[in-house]
Amino acid sequence: MSERRRFDLVLSGKIVAIYRRSRGTYGSPNIHAELADDHGIRVSRKRVARLMRAAGLKGATLRRYVITTQADPKAERPV
Repeated sequence: MSERRRFDLVLSGKIVAIYRRSRGTYGSPNIHAELADDHGIRVSRKRVARLMRAAGLKGATLRRYVITTQADPKAERPV
């Protein structure tokens, strides 16, 4: 097994741990930042994204705010 492959396996374990600690909300930018800041591991964000994809991990996406209240067109409006 190559050195890169061994490091990817170790890195994948750290990525999964961070992802679970964030309860599935962190995507590759946040995990990349935490690896660099808290763990001192400098790898590219694209490498983190590739390893996340291989592990089947996806960060939570923000949903659009939807207004469900319908305005009454006959209601009087204050002037």
